[in-house]
Amino acid sequence: MQVKTSHNVPGERTSLAKICFTCICLFINVLFFIPPALSSTQRENNNSKIISMGVIPQFSAKKIMRMWRPLAKYIKLETGLLIDIQAAPSIFEFERRLQQGEYDIAYANPYLYVRAHEWQGYMAFAREQDKMLKGLIVTSISSQIQSIRDLQGRTIVLPSNAFAANQLVIAELKQQGISTINTFVRIHDHVYGGISQGLYSAGGGVLRTLNSMDRGIQRQLKVIYETKSYTPHAMAYHPRLSKLKLSLVEHTLLGLGESKKTKKILNNLFIKGFTQAKDADWNDVRELSF
Repeated sequence: MQVKTSHNVPGERTSLAKICFTCICLFINVLFFIPPALSSTQRENNNSKIISMGVIPQFSAKKIMRMWRPLAKYIKLETGLLIDIQAAPSIFEFERRLQQGEYDIAYANPYLYVRAHEWQGYMAFAREQDKMLKGLIVTSISSQIQSIRDLQGRTIVLPSNAFAANQLVIAELKQQGISTINTFVRIHDHVYGGISQGLYSAGGGVLRTLNSMDRGIQRQLKVIYETKSYTPHAMAYHPRLSKLKLSLVEHTLLGLGESKKTKKILNNLFIKGFTQAKDADWNDVRELSF
């Protein structure tokens, strides 16, 4: 009996190779495909429980996270929402992110809140309770400087782009005819630390950041001047944030301080509490000429 033998035709081998190659390429694409980074709007739509929150960098990033994480954990416990605390490396970078609308919620100084409202439509919903914001001028406890008149012609240190500790201090010194040489550092901590180490004669700050310093540094400093008072920092939301999420966060913030647990969270922020706010509360800042 004759047995028929099957032979592969060259064209069939070529077709089979093409099919195998195509399958391998598809497998590699699926295995290694990495989706592009999401925009803030896409994050809001796709990760319904995540809310990005920018905090103005008055302190180091490490200190900001230590101060604000307990609040983020409490909001998650109460609402199920995940607050992604974001600490910009500088106030200039924080300002850029506000301009781009990168934060769903932002804790900003009065000046930057007003600008963020113009840039992106950020709207204030809360501010510090029973507190107005003043700029301070501090010097060493052992210094012979007793008043701002003694600062004439001296070098003072200021936190870069700060509102009360920088802009208000400079404006009121000029109003009183006092000329100083101004040098700038990145955060408030560097002002207080530099003065305590004898690197600077005096510098600008605010009460909240001064109170956050180690007791040892606080004892080495004295306040010689306070500026006029203005509406304090704003807690503001971007228009893309849903009303439901805003309501949950606002309710939680305004309820802080009603128990020992939440009072500890506020103490960690060096804030007495939060109260409801509206955009017009910052009209006093809008009236400033600088």
